[in-house]
Amino acid sequence: MSNGAKGYLTESARLASLQTATLLASTYFRRSGQARSALHGLSVGGGDEDRSEQLVRALRLRVAIQSAVKLTDAADEINRRPTFHYRRRRHSSRGEVRGMLDLTRVSGGVGLVGEPEYPIVVVKREHAVPENIAVCAALLIVHRELDLAREFIPKARRGGPEYVAAVRLNEVVQRMLRQPWLAGIRDEALNAIRRGSIESVADAANGRVVAGHTTSPTAYKRVVDWLIASLEGAPTEVGGEIDWSYYGSDFDETLFELWCLEQIRERMSARYGGERNEWIYGDPQPVFGSDDTPNGTRLSLYVQSGLRKTLNIEPRWRSVESSRKNAKSRLGGVPDYLVVGSEGQHVILDAKLRDRSRRPTEEIYKLLGYFNNFAHQDPTFGVILYYAKSPRVPAYEMFETAEGGQILAFSVDPERPDGNEEGWTALLNLLDRVC
Repeated sequence: MSNGAKGYLTESARLASLQTATLLASTYFRRSGQARSALHGLSVGGGDEDRSEQLVRALRLRVAIQSAVKLTDAADEINRRPTFHYRRRRHSSRGEVRGMLDLTRVSGGVGLVGEPEYPIVVVKREHAVPENIAVCAALLIVHRELDLAREFIPKARRGGPEYVAAVRLNEVVQRMLRQPWLAGIRDEALNAIRRGSIESVADAANGRVVAGHTTSPTAYKRVVDWLIASLEGAPTEVGGEIDWSYYGSDFDETLFELWCLEQIRERMSARYGGERNEWIYGDPQPVFGSDDTPNGTRLSLYVQSGLRKTLNIEPRWRSVESSRKNAKSRLGGVPDYLVVGSEGQHVILDAKLRDRSRRPTEEIYKLLGYFNNFAHQDPTFGVILYYAKSPRVPAYEMFETAEGGQILAFSVDPERPDGNEEGWTALLNLLDRVC
């Protein structure tokens, strides 16, 4: 049986999905008083974590590894001739003049009793310039990332290529940080990160690079661009630059869901304007919102948000008997995406990685289960996005009830994001009617 029949993405579709997923998940240094860890807040281990959290960890680790390669390559180039400046410092020399005599401080002789002391000026080469502090800060950030990332690799995989790569690259980063031109400014770079002044350092460094005041301008520019992107929460790497062969098809389902999320958000942005909010795994806040809808109501898009909490609806079905103690509970529901209007009207959306040659009947019945358990609005509305490469599959299909409820099912393929405009138009038209 082919990979497609099992529901796995093709290599090309996986790469397209990975590009989108990395853009969403690699924005890992947030704008704040200090650069925070990509893995901040995630628990060590991984036995019971779900696929989405595993994917986020995998993506961020791959980005950290790729960033380390990029930064150490640039730093190695700079290391041959780093930028410096000369600084005059006042000192005293006993017995003889070891430096340039500071005539401005010579008054009343140099002392006639005992060993004479001479005021001198010493000119020293120093590397405490913005571009070098930026390089040091970038290496310190990625060093911390790789240090933490290793903790999240299960012990069973610590002999694998990923762990080996993280360890090896971290050793390279640490060796570079011990180079004299960086070792002497390490404390200054750390203070800039901790006190929140690293952004102004990065801006100053960028200005000096652009103005041509640095040696190795191309290498410095690569580091400064990386640091600015990191601090602004922009992606520092793209999926195509990251070696994904280690994971194979392990994360295809979640990659497909993330690809669908970004496609939905892009099209809602084009239709309604509004604001796109940063996606952070586990955050209950909407990832998109707009007031510019045909009905003049607020429209919000949520990701993996429980229906009970988001809609403030108690599920109808609950557990009344169980062989486990204290196991009685309501039967919840967490669809992949949820579009909610300001008056509570909503559309449930699910993405399913099943290479279909016919309509996705099982997934449609899952939506009907949501409708039954969370009977809040009548009529009810839902959407199924499913993976299909077969030309026999209809672009989209709309199902309706006598009361006006609607379920839209349409096929998508990450290899051809614009390949089913009919289906995407039908989705937006449904949102217009409902929200």
